[in-house]
Amino acid sequence: MSQGTCRGNNLIGVGFANLTRAWDEPILKRIHFSHQLIKLTPKDQQQGMVGALHDAYFERGEDIGQMGVLLDIAKEQGLDVDRIEQCLKSQEKLPEVQQDLSRP
Repeated sequence: MSQGTCRGNNLIGVGFANLTRAWDEPILKRIHFSHQLIKLTPKDQQQGMVGALHDAYFERGEDIGQMGVLLDIAKEQGLDVDRIEQCLKSQEKLPEVQQDLSRP
């Protein structure tokens, strides 16, 4: 995407803060943590979590593949941060995420 397109989209409220950042890891590896966080969020709060992750990544340019960023978002969403941290470290939801991401 060109810089002009990014600037134009920013003018109408569509942010692309991360499109110019160089990727140092494959995209899927970077998003596994964020997808696990969605899985750990109660079903009735998942839409809000997806929105918070979207805003963090696309609007604020935060790295949603980093534990600290995800824990901040979890706290903002009213989740038990200690439980979320423990679950993310154990990667208990990783098999579910990998299965979801491998579906056509």
